[in-house]
Amino acid sequence: MKPVKLGILGCGIAAKDLHWPALKQMKEKFEIVTVCNHTEEKAKEFAQMVGNVPYLTDYKQILANPEIEAVSILLPIHLNHQVTKEALEAGKHVIVEKPIAANMKEAEDMLSFEKNTKQ
Repeated sequence: MKPVKLGILGCGIAAKDLHWPALKQMKEKFEIVTVCNHTEEKAKEFAQMVGNVPYLTDYKQILANPEIEAVSILLPIHLNHQVTKEALEAGKHVIVEKPIAANMKEAEDMLSFEKNTKQ
């Protein structure tokens, strides 16, 4: 089976210290094809770290890319709800950094995203 083409949204500490070490050990399952961070310097640094992949500063460009099959959302917690919803609406598989949401209402709402985005 081919590795899942993965976009990384957020290039901070969680991406560098937690997710990248784990993804390296699963390189037969995931291929990081693009990374994104609103701070260009962080995006560029992480892109180089993971194999000189392309980087962006607008996550919506990753969501619009049909070649990217899944996204790993490693953003500040208060952004998880909206970005997860947008990613699912764009047809992406989603991995969400924990905690899943900023509050219980958003977390419960996120549980309904799958059934609301199935086609």
